[in-house]
Amino acid sequence: MATVKNFSVVLFTKDNTYAVVPSTWLKEGNKCYWPGRKTKNPTKLGEDYQSVPDKTFKLYEIEFIKSYGN
Repeated sequence: MATVKNFSVVLFTKDNTYAVVPSTWLKEGNKCYWPGRKTKNPTKLGEDYQSVPDKTFKLYEIEFIKSYGN
């Protein structure tokens, strides 16, 4: 994986969807935490690059695409 910056574009391989997430949500290079369905406004959570996944987030398989500073 390339040098990871504040935000990363990932492809969730199970459902073939893309998302921009804080790089702090990435784990082991091919997994990413994502808020559960009951989370209100997950996009708002993802706007803070220092956001840390909480215990309700689930871990999903991803393909890392690229990371960005902002």
